[in-house]
Amino acid sequence: MRVGIPNSFCYMGMERFLADFISRISASTEAIFSGPTTNEMVELGIQNSIEEICMPAKLLVGHIEYLVKNTDIDILLLPRLASISYKTYSCPKIIGIPDLVKAHYNHMRIISPELNLRNGISCIDKFLVELGRHFISDIRRLRNIVKNFSGRNLFEYLPLTIKEKKNILILGHSYVIFDNNLNKRILQLIKSGGYNPLYPSYNYISIDTIVSDLPKPFFWSTAQNIYEYFWWAQKNLKLDGVI
Repeated sequence: MRVGIPNSFCYMGMERFLADFISRISASTEAIFSGPTTNEMVELGIQNSIEEICMPAKLLVGHIEYLVKNTDIDILLLPRLASISYKTYSCPKIIGIPDLVKAHYNHMRIISPELNLRNGISCIDKFLVELGRHFISDIRRLRNIVKNFSGRNLFEYLPLTIKEKKNILILGHSYVIFDNNLNKRILQLIKSGGYNPLYPSYNYISIDTIVSDLPKPFFWSTAQNIYEYFWWAQKNLKLDGVI
């Protein structure tokens, strides 16, 4: 079974997590990635999405269009990311992505298990069980697989290099920072100027060390993540600038 996973938008960074999990469930299951954003995908996304959604969401549609038309996949895997951080929610455009795609690709089998970490990271096991039930019916075996899979990082990004000087912190959504087509190769541009780009790499952060002096907590998961990383970086790293 060939399972399509887009390397774009809200799923950027979690592709390996998803692929590794489904490979443990069944040796006959193969993860098929859309790959880096191309100009063709940009055009496909603009042509096949509604006007009201943002450009990153349009790019996701382009990735999905590429997977459907060029890779002979059997299933599209598009988790519903209701929340990726404690006591926060994802924005409506992210939560609604599976519905938007299902409306356009009604001939394609699409599975969308819900990931909701608003009540804590322990809820990830519920997400994995819901995902796994689309591939195997043996619940006892599935729960053992989930138990042995616990502790994995949900998101993985490019390895981070921290230097003593000339560090420039890049703040923004991961799906912009790590998409060279969308960000016009900003990381390479900073490197070519002799500086070291830093970007959110949350495995460096313990959530217990973050002390916010804001008047109220964040509502959106991504906004909280960006602020937490800024708070941590400016207290622990030598920064020469922030973009």
